Amino acid sequence: MASSRRLPTSYNESTYDSAGGGEDYTSLATWEAATDIDLVTATDGEVLTCTAGSHADSVVMAGATTNSSYFRVIRGAVGTATPSAGVRFTSASTTANFILLSIQENYSGMYDT
Repeated sequence: MASSRRLPTSYNESTYDSAGGGEDYTSLATWEAATDIDLVTATDGEVLTCTAGSHADSVVMAGATTNSSYFRVIRGAVGTATPSAGVRFTSASTTANFILLSIQENYSGMYDT
């Protein structure tokens, strides 16, 4: 049985922490914009590995050219899938229909560890 946590055939990996701390990105939107490219022609997917903690951040993933081998993934770092130390995305939005995390392209995913 195939894992539901598929990764691209080959990929570039970046790190994320909304609080900083030396990771590559502190904003999901900045990573999304930087990787919103033709991943099929580049023959590399993009994986963003998030540090544990609560992140007041949101993103809509849309616009990258993907296929079943090259796509984007947001995932928690290894060992972060616990109720007390997991990766959590939060919002204090008071607007209706707020989207916290949205994937609008084929094959991409968001996973815990």
